[in-house]
Amino acid sequence: MKRFSYRLFAFGMALGAVGAAVVLAANAYARVARPTRATSTDALAAATSTPTSPDQVIQWNRILLGILRTPGAQPATIHPTRSMAILHAAVYDAVSAIAKTNAPSPVHLKAQKDASEPAAAAAAAHAVLVRLYPGKAAALDADLALSLSQVADGKTKNQGVRVGEEAAAEILTLRADDGSAATPITFVPGSNPGDYQLTPPGFSQPVFTHWPFVQPFALRSANQFRPPPPPPVTSPHRARWPPGPSCAPCSSASASWRSRSPRARRTTGSASRSSTATAFPPPSAPSASPPFWRL
Repeated sequence: MKRFSYRLFAFGMALGAVGAAVVLAANAYARVARPTRATSTDALAAATSTPTSPDQVIQWNRILLGILRTPGAQPATIHPTRSMAILHAAVYDAVSAIAKTNAPSPVHLKAQKDASEPAAAAAAAHAVLVRLYPGKAAALDADLALSLSQVADGKTKNQGVRVGEEAAAEILTLRADDGSAATPITFVPGSNPGDYQLTPPGFSQPVFTHWPFVQPFALRSANQFRPPPPPPVTSPHRARWPPGPSCAPCSSASASWRSRSPRARRTTGSASRSSTATAFPPPSAPSASPPFWRL
């Protein structure tokens, strides 16, 4: 058995002490540095979440909803979703022209990359709503002043306002003749089995009967993805419509239609609709022109 070496033992203890000191020092540095990094992150998060820089998109969406809830503000023959689509298309194009990070749109704007995006969004929304609801111009002007007061004054703010106004003007021009101002079509109930009839107690006319002819915002035509109609009233499968497990022919036809390509579906749907009586004039053929953002 070898003799115990005090010198070797002392050297080992010294080495262990040095290692322990290194570990303790590293832990101490981590404890000191970690709060510093956390404090910086928390400060950044607090700065970006403070109400000094509110989301202008949400603000102006609420302003539009307030207008739509006002009796008489929305024209009776124009669907409110049109206003929503125009508003957000203008805001999107204005901000996208500055950020240059999103898909291209039909509006080609020149904007400085340091232009204020909040100012652009507010100006675009304001310009759209003033055009669509001129009777609310005074209130909308006050809303814009409040929105712009939340953006620091300077060149970038002015640039953002200019881009927003240009985006709104472009979108409004694209939608100027979209068919929404047409007179609604008077509904005349048919006399064939299955034709829709006016219902009691008021027997009121359907609303927005002209809307199938309004230029869509995203589709190429209003009937682009319309499914085929149910079987004719005289068909033995009509009593079992919609198709279920007990209606093999109906289920087979429905499954066959779903398995086809979109182009084949549109062709099949158009052919089926042409053989079915309808109280309204048939929709115009799908236009060869692309949606408005591809013009």
